[in-house]
Amino acid sequence: MDKQPNNFWVCNVCFKYKSKFKGLIESSVNIIKTKLKSELKTELNSELNLLETRITELLKSSSANANAPSLLTSSNITGKTDIQETVDKLEKKDRQYNVVLYGLQFDELFDPYAKVDHIFNILKVPTSEIRSVVIIRRYNLLKVTLHSLRYRRTLLNDSKQLRTRTDDIKKVFINPDLTYDERRRNKELRDLLGY
Repeated sequence: MDKQPNNFWVCNVCFKYKSKFKGLIESSVNIIKTKLKSELKTELNSELNLLETRITELLKSSSANANAPSLLTSSNITGKTDIQETVDKLEKKDRQYNVVLYGLQFDELFDPYAKVDHIFNILKVPTSEIRSVVIIRRYNLLKVTLHSLRYRRTLLNDSKQLRTRTDDIKKVFINPDLTYDERRRNKELRDLLGY
């Protein structure tokens, strides 16, 4: 067994697969983070509903006693929009380092890291900028998280170079990782403009 600079022990046989193991672990961590965020959203929404119910009860009880000054008015209540805005900001901040690769052909021998390395080399983006690669098979795409916004912009700007290729990379599209609301708004805009 060799001691590797990453401070963990691996046997010589496993060492050549270290990058794949690391990627699998990172993608598992990202999946867990995503699940925790969705659970947090659900919990926040249920707490919000309880607060709205309680506020409504307080408004009814304060209106029953007309002589008592009321601190609760509907103009003072901004619950759902503030919480929803906070959740949206957190989600957008989480996605700002991500790009999504469409048009890849998935099969049994598909190696996402090799494909991403190949695309990054074509676009002259260092592969050391890759934080994680997650396969989303449901939509046949790869979500790549980068370390810096600079290289994300480079990828998005230079992705048009892939159209000039003669291999299967010609069919790959690189887009920013958008929230559901952003994707919905973009679709509505495309439908409106007739694209």
